[in-house]
Amino acid sequence: MTFESPQEVINDLEKLLINDDDYDVIIYAGENENVKEIYAHSNILRTRSQYFRTAFSNKWAEKKNGKYIFKKPNISHNSFKIILRFIYCGKVDLTKLQGPDIIKLLIATDEINIPTLIHYIQEYLIKHQDKFLQQSPIEILESVYQHETFTELWNVCLEKICMEPDIIFKSDKFIGLKAPLLELLLKRDDLLLDEIIVWDNLVKWCLAQHTNISEDPTQWNKETVTTMERTIHRFVPLIRFNHISSEDFILKVYPFKKIIPKDLINNMLIFNMAPNKQLNVNMQSPRKPKFTCDSVIIERQHFAIFSGWIEKKNDSYYNVRNIPYNFDLLYRASRDGNTAVAFHSKCDNKGATIVVAKIQNSEQIIGGYNPLFWDQSNSSKSTYDSFIFSFTNRNNLQTAKVGQPSISHVHAIYCHQNYGPTFGGGHDLHISYNNNGSYSNPHSYTNSVIPNHFYFATCCLIEMSNIKIQSIAIIGKQNNPLYIKNFSASHPDLKYHYIAHTSCDVIEERVGTAGPEAADTYLGLLYAMEDLDVYGYMTNTRVKFVVVLSVTNAIRNTEMKNLFKRIHNAYINQVCNPFYNLDGKKSIVSKRFVAAIDAIGATPSDGDYDDSP
Repeated sequence: MTFESPQEVINDLEKLLINDDDYDVIIYAGENENVKEIYAHSNILRTRSQYFRTAFSNKWAEKKNGKYIFKKPNISHNSFKIILRFIYCGKVDLTKLQGPDIIKLLIATDEINIPTLIHYIQEYLIKHQDKFLQQSPIEILESVYQHETFTELWNVCLEKICMEPDIIFKSDKFIGLKAPLLELLLKRDDLLLDEIIVWDNLVKWCLAQHTNISEDPTQWNKETVTTMERTIHRFVPLIRFNHISSEDFILKVYPFKKIIPKDLINNMLIFNMAPNKQLNVNMQSPRKPKFTCDSVIIERQHFAIFSGWIEKKNDSYYNVRNIPYNFDLLYRASRDGNTAVAFHSKCDNKGATIVVAKIQNSEQIIGGYNPLFWDQSNSSKSTYDSFIFSFTNRNNLQTAKVGQPSISHVHAIYCHQNYGPTFGGGHDLHISYNNNGSYSNPHSYTNSVIPNHFYFATCCLIEMSNIKIQSIAIIGKQNNPLYIKNFSASHPDLKYHYIAHTSCDVIEERVGTAGPEAADTYLGLLYAMEDLDVYGYMTNTRVKFVVVLSVTNAIRNTEMKNLFKRIHNAYINQVCNPFYNLDGKKSIVSKRFVAAIDAIGATPSDGDYDDSP
């Protein structure tokens, strides 16, 4: 029979470290006034660490009075104690350390070369990256960047920052970011920032490197221009100027023309003022489309949580990089009017919406999801798919609570001409525009997640859509392809050329059956194949638009009509150019048109559609 008592051995080794009985190693950790002695045992250090095996060899060892002398001024006393405790008994507790201290410990552990502890610390930092990156983003990023062995941690931190760039770009210490790191960030295709914000931050950083230089470029002399040009030179090729709007380019970029290459300025002026002119330059592709919704109350992370709740998944099922829906602001009380009339005018019959309200004098937000639609019917609507929610602190996602419909789901949504958005028969959430305030009276939803009585500081309604565009094709009246754009990374271009070609036959057959039309015609769903739906539209000049979608739920005709309206507007702007041959068969090459189609592909639900006859 075998008996083992490993814990007893571990405890005894820990006592040996604490009591330092019979020590034969003196470690001087830290430097200057912070240096402290630590006592240890060479046999244990040799056995557990190749680093110490080498350090205590005859070639390297320093001995005094029979004791090994080991000096490490670059490792703090506290970090060394933690490392020794792990060497002696395999124990480590990181919960009481701040992010920068853990990074210092990781660097020290890497130097002492203890692979098991290195792996554990990296795992801990990755698991708690949100907390530590918020606390000390610049310090952590720069420390990890300097050590090639921290590859996994580096990749995770960089991905997190690209996903939530405010961590860095809104940090007070952003201007102190080292140039190589800023350059690395600006090279990223997945940096989720509008290009004009990237430019604004670059200018801010460059100016901060020279505090004596005025922020007003009109005040710069020749010497100042030279200084700023040298500072910004390495970063200019990383800015995707062709994805900055004309207005922003003129107002925010052009004033700095003296520090930007002349040919670049000239090309961008032509691009913005004569979009149909061919340019002999490579236009950079956009960064991966940023999830956007013009809400002043919530951020991308909230929408990721909403998406999970909509699909009855957990809070962390989606992140800001894979949100499956498009969200567009329909109504903002401060902008559109703080009345029931304004609410219904903007939001009735729009389909699925999310209501968000911020409670006065607090950071709490409350709201609900209506998967149906709002109207003025003075009646209840039944659904199991709605929910109400609350974030006690909108800046802390961990404070989220959600309530689902109960057996009283027949009253899940309540619509009234004199009411704002209302959920439940009690009502579980009633947004009121009168002076009595809004309230919650639990009735139709599980969990009481909303305060009984409150006044909201601001309120908005957000329309959601699950349109995912895979391809947009513009086909001439002689069935000649004018422009085909593939937005899919999983399917080759040839597939969408084939779909566009076969769609022409379907359109001709459908329109031919109905007779020639003198008006623009929305043709609806042409056909479905595999996981794709193909929709069509024909102008009064018999130019055809074909859109290929991948969808998760049914698409409303109003959504598709709005989408085709935007494509048609982009096409009209193209053909109104006096140099465009309307009857020609040449492909459309206008940079402005391409940018417009890219924007439609990124945000297919933008804009409103007038469905009146």
